[in-house]
Amino acid sequence: GRFLYFFFFVQSRIKMVLLSDAFNPLPAILGGLGLGVTSSSRFSLWGKVTGVSGMAASLVRLELSNNVLSNAAFTAGLCLAGYALKDAFPSNFESMEGMGYSRLALAGLLVGLGTQFGSGCTSGHGICGNARMSFRSMVGTVCFMATGSATCILMETTKAAARPVPASGPWHELPRPLWLLSAGAIVAPFLASLTASSQAAATGLSRQALDLVFGAAFGTGLVVSGMLRPSKVAGFLDWTREWDPTLMFVMGGALLVALPVFQRVLRTKPTAAAEGWNSVKSAVDAPLVLGSCVFGVGWGMAGVCPGPAIVNCGTLKAEPLVFTGSMFLGFLLHRLASAAAAPDSGGGAPPKRS
Repeated sequence: GRFLYFFFFVQSRIKMVLLSDAFNPLPAILGGLGLGVTSSSRFSLWGKVTGVSGMAASLVRLELSNNVLSNAAFTAGLCLAGYALKDAFPSNFESMEGMGYSRLALAGLLVGLGTQFGSGCTSGHGICGNARMSFRSMVGTVCFMATGSATCILMETTKAAARPVPASGPWHELPRPLWLLSAGAIVAPFLASLTASSQAAATGLSRQALDLVFGAAFGTGLVVSGMLRPSKVAGFLDWTREWDPTLMFVMGGALLVALPVFQRVLRTKPTAAAEGWNSVKSAVDAPLVLGSCVFGVGWGMAGVCPGPAIVNCGTLKAEPLVFTGSMFLGFLLHRLASAAAAPDSGGGAPPKRS
């Protein structure tokens, strides 16, 4: 009897969920596939996790190592994607003016601090970590999803990010330019990885050039999927209103590619494996849980995470620059705190990602 009561209760709640008119699964899945192909290509080549927060945070070390230069190239590729596509696809870029500078600054700071203490974000934990079947990343994902949802609801981010968006129409209808953009986001990283089938791809300018392409492809996938529209992220996190499951389809599309590829690489070896490529944290500890929760709060406040924030900087608008600048300040504060906690470590090695 109790089981039947629970079943009908859940069924009634599901029926009460109203899907947003702006939801269209097709660009979400296509953009997610692009993210999955890029993440899989980098992992197949070098065993590198495409965690945007970790890659961007490495830039505050101001080193000229090949690894940091490659991360800088990937980050530059994200910005280039935003700059190149902002005029051609204006509806895929959404203004953050309604949130105000103070809210964006605080959200960016929390995202920066949280992703570093928690060693990952939606790309590092949500896509790559889960593709590795990492229990640590699964816990991190649950933490930032839960706190992101709670914060979004309590702070009414859906209202702050709201923009008049027309109904999406039939799910199978997509403008031809967006089809071509989707194809580019999926095919470009695959072709780039084919050109790097030798050990030479692991070092020097070739890897940096490839990471520039990978960054641009990843940024393009984010644009296609709608993740540069905070209203869609907030629409997913806030399930008390018209629900927009776009984010779920984006991550599902990415994992559709990344999960089998990551598992194959873990059983074999990357083409040009970087040193310590399979050295990752596995313990579920307090920094992971607390850091992921802090990241979730910042994410829920603005509906923006590191990848979309950096791509949006390509628009040269003040709001994403404020958010991203505050995020980098969070990276720097974490770096200083880590150095202060380990004064004999010579500045400390970058934290292992999940």
